[in-house]
Amino acid sequence: MKSNSEAYAGLEDKDIFHKISPFFIWLLRDMTQSLPRDCENIKDYFLTKVFKEQSSSSSDQSKNVVRSILSFFPGFDAFALPIPTVDPEVLKSISDKQSQINPAFLSGLKQFRQLLKDTLVPKNSFNDDELVSGEGLAQLVELYTKAINTPGAIPNVQNTWDVAVQKQCSKAKKDAMKTYNDFMMSELSPKLPCDSDEIRKCHDAAFAQLKSCFAAGLSTNTVEKCFIELKISMDETLDDWYTKNANSTRDSCNAITKKLSKQHLDPVRQQLDGEDAAKLSFHDFTDAYDRFKEDYEKFSIGAQDVIAQVLLDFQQVGNSGTCDQITLPCNHPGPDMKRKDVKTGSSCSYIVKSRRTLVHE
Repeated sequence: MKSNSEAYAGLEDKDIFHKISPFFIWLLRDMTQSLPRDCENIKDYFLTKVFKEQSSSSSDQSKNVVRSILSFFPGFDAFALPIPTVDPEVLKSISDKQSQINPAFLSGLKQFRQLLKDTLVPKNSFNDDELVSGEGLAQLVELYTKAINTPGAIPNVQNTWDVAVQKQCSKAKKDAMKTYNDFMMSELSPKLPCDSDEIRKCHDAAFAQLKSCFAAGLSTNTVEKCFIELKISMDETLDDWYTKNANSTRDSCNAITKKLSKQHLDPVRQQLDGEDAAKLSFHDFTDAYDRFKEDYEKFSIGAQDVIAQVLLDFQQVGNSGTCDQITLPCNHPGPDMKRKDVKTGSSCSYIVKSRRTLVHE
């Protein structure tokens, strides 16, 4: 097994494994022999007797095993449990017959549990300030197993952890985007069209919830890198919401202009087409338009820039009959209107350019 890729070749294997390996605990079961008098406990026995004897008299392979245990793991401990019972029938259902179990075994089991609680810590990863979660450990085991079962392949700690982190980040980003999309959909869909600031507020609120999607133990640098990639996807989705809101605002405002034009402007046009056209004054036109504009600003909701643009487009439509252009019979200009050309039976177009100016077209 390799500890790292060529990019990290400056570090020695023992330093890498010492950092990322778990605590080594050697548990002996069914121990019946007594320890030598000069050994304080079973751990002391291993360190002063077993390992030293292996190093001085055994083969190179045994020496390497001892050296690996002491140098590749951040800590070493040992514990011995006596035989629980000599009765085979009790062993078959040990959990149901605890009253018949050797008291020394039960006492030792309790001490061993405490040893585990005092010793076990989160597993460090290859990267600084990064811990291996249960999900990450499962991915490491899967990747190591795949490498071991591949002829000629050598498991690489650094590369394997990078792949595991990439998988965790990919899943976290996918979960985060789902959380973001679900939140935006539930908050904004009932509100469209709405002010653009409302979309930004929902976006910020959704973004604040996303760090919980990332697995505990990933380093700050890894999480920040994932967040940069996530933010790009979120910004694209945010732009889609702005576009959707603009389209919804435009549709709503067009419907409002159509309704208000029929309510406020059409009566003036109808009077112009009738016998009472001469009774219309300039103020009749401006008052009708003022009522139209006032109601438009009152009832229009959505993106403010789109609201303003729809009104501007409405004013510039021209001869479509849906703006403030009115066609007057030239022989009935009205008492407050001036015309440049008067031809009996003809008609001239007048456009309200301001509250006080009616220009012949």
